[in-house]
Amino acid sequence: MSRASSVGSQSQSLTDSSFSRTFKYLLATQFLSRGIPFIFNAWIVRHLSVEDFALYGVQFPLFVTCVLFLSREGVRRACLRADMKRVKNKKHYDGQLSDMCKLFTLQSFMKLILQEGQSLVLLWWATYYNQAVYGLVDKLGSLVVRLVFLPFEESSYATFARSASGKDPNKDRRLGSSLTEALKLVLLIGLVFMAFGPSYAYSLIRLLYGQKWSDGEASTALRYYCIYIIVLAMNGTSESFLHAVAKEKQLVQSNLSTFMFAIIHVVLNILLINSAGAVGLILANSINMILRIAYSGVFIKQYFQDSSSFSFYRCLPSGWKVLLFSGITTIISERIFLDRENFWPTFFVHFSIGVTCFCMSSFVLYRRERSFINRIIRFRDHSD
Repeated sequence: MSRASSVGSQSQSLTDSSFSRTFKYLLATQFLSRGIPFIFNAWIVRHLSVEDFALYGVQFPLFVTCVLFLSREGVRRACLRADMKRVKNKKHYDGQLSDMCKLFTLQSFMKLILQEGQSLVLLWWATYYNQAVYGLVDKLGSLVVRLVFLPFEESSYATFARSASGKDPNKDRRLGSSLTEALKLVLLIGLVFMAFGPSYAYSLIRLLYGQKWSDGEASTALRYYCIYIIVLAMNGTSESFLHAVAKEKQLVQSNLSTFMFAIIHVVLNILLINSAGAVGLILANSINMILRIAYSGVFIKQYFQDSSSFSFYRCLPSGWKVLLFSGITTIISERIFLDRENFWPTFFVHFSIGVTCFCMSSFVLYRRERSFINRIIRFRDHSD
């Protein structure tokens, strides 16, 4: 019994270390490829016209994304997953790899439609102004998604796939624990952005890009994007689990549902961009993500139906109420204190209230989730 426990503990330690190394490598890569260009982008935006930024912020990135995503994503994921099972399937490895490449390439195409469908709709149906606003907000709002959530999603996928392919008798318990902590972490980060983002969206755009952009639709779109971040984060982690542990037949079913959601997504984009502009695209994305989360949630519930190692309720951070209070407080602060005509003196008052609420929220969250936060800190130190 103790030997089995020791083996399970060693396996968990190796998994944690591998996860940390993968996450840190991907985080550094994303910072170099996204963070540094973002600094130059903030300067460039101030000097471009609306039409020029529509080309720079939407049309050219869409072309690059399509080429890169379709040429590498399916093959990369198939190789990663097939490598986990190489030992057990040496005879059929090449055939399985080919089949998985085709399957994941098809999945990548559907995922591309889901991710970039709004850009295609912008290109065909939107004005240059709506293209520019959405491009601006997407570059700013998705920075945290690409710097943090994307590396975390990729690392989680590798960890889930490695755990699912093993013969450890405690496999379900380890998978449940890993999924719970992954969802709790992204929920915590998403709730922080949801609490403080909307009330500081105008100030951030004013500071980075100037009054020309902050006094238009861009600040309103960024407010909605801050709320959209939480569903984006939940979807990424839940789908990583589904893609890592699902059988081939279940992946095919997932692809069919993804295709259906893609059609709904495109229709919503077309309908909402005409009535709500860039904000309409964010609302369409949110509805699409909620549908995908629901599908992944049903799969996760069925996967753990005979086990008590996972519960969606345990994924909710204990201190979420203090974040709700902070969000309401900062919204009231913006309405009362922030004066757009007298920005700088009133901004510092509004900013001070936000810092106070953030410090209070951090203190309460640490007290409520001390063991979880300490576990993350120890995990980081141990892996170093």
